[in-house]
Amino acid sequence: KDEPTYGEDDTALVLAPKKKRVKTRKMPELTPQEIRQAKLLQKNSARKLKQLTERAQQKKKRTELYAKLQETAISSEEMQLLASSSTLGKRETKRETLKRLIQRERAGIALTAEETSILYQNIDVNDDE
Repeated sequence: KDEPTYGEDDTALVLAPKKKRVKTRKMPELTPQEIRQAKLLQKNSARKLKQLTERAQQKKKRTELYAKLQETAISSEEMQLLASSSTLGKRETKRETLKRLIQRERAGIALTAEETSILYQNIDVNDDE
């Protein structure tokens, strides 16, 4: 009977698994002053992060606004057609009137019948001699 017998009492041969040790690292206890400083640092970093996001949003809005302004900007030719506010209430000379009408005509703006008659005067030339 020196031969080992199999299947009779094998449970005694199975070993229970060892439990893994969880390493616990003790944190040093903080003083109330250190806790206050940590909270203050956390508040400051949160405030700075908020400022950074606000600046990024403002920059994005600004670029969108500049793009929109660029689309709706008027050309220099159109700018010349505008009258200065300093000329409001002043009497316009005939030369200034003719100059303004010529600019409008060159820009492709339709002139009224009155403006056309001012700009193009009919002169009758009689050859009586």
